Amino acid sequence: MKDGTSHSFVLVLDHYPTSTDEWNRIGQACDDAAVSITGTLATAEFDRDSDSIAAAVASAIRDIESCGFIVQRVLHQDLVNIADIATRIGQTPESVRRYTTGERGGGSFPPPINEGATVAFYRWSEVRIWLQTALEVTTPEVDASVALADLVVQMRLMLPLVRTPADLLDLITVPAGAPS
Repeated sequence: MKDGTSHSFVLVLDHYPTSTDEWNRIGQACDDAAVSITGTLATAEFDRDSDSIAAAVASAIRDIESCGFIVQRVLHQDLVNIADIATRIGQTPESVRRYTTGERGGGSFPPPINEGATVAFYRWSEVRIWLQTALEVTTPEVDASVALADLVVQMRLMLPLVRTPADLLDLITVPAGAPS
């Protein structure tokens, strides 16, 4: 392992280790992971030393997959509902709801990721930028690496289902005008 900061994160696995051989492989490849059942999910909780969270997550995925597991998700806190946003910024849920409808804040609040659902979910990474630009509300820095790692994992799992993935893979660039 590299000398660096310790980064904590959780990977969701396709199955829980059931054989001594699987446990031994994990122990050899991932001595910084605790594998357990969380609810109905098989998870590997890592505390990995690395120069960045992105490098830590990527190396953990490679290591756990070398043991015969498939990573299905990287757990993160980027998906939030109105109540979560209100808690994070110290306002009421009604106040945040009015931002989402454009009644307050000048409009252009980021769209929910599940338009039309009973409970709307938003990406905190997008909401945070809107709060800073539209309302000049200061929020703590957020490293979107873990949420992006989850999207990459999802993309890897979906690629075999797409007839012409190359048509979509060309889109993986930073669009002009994207916030930095």
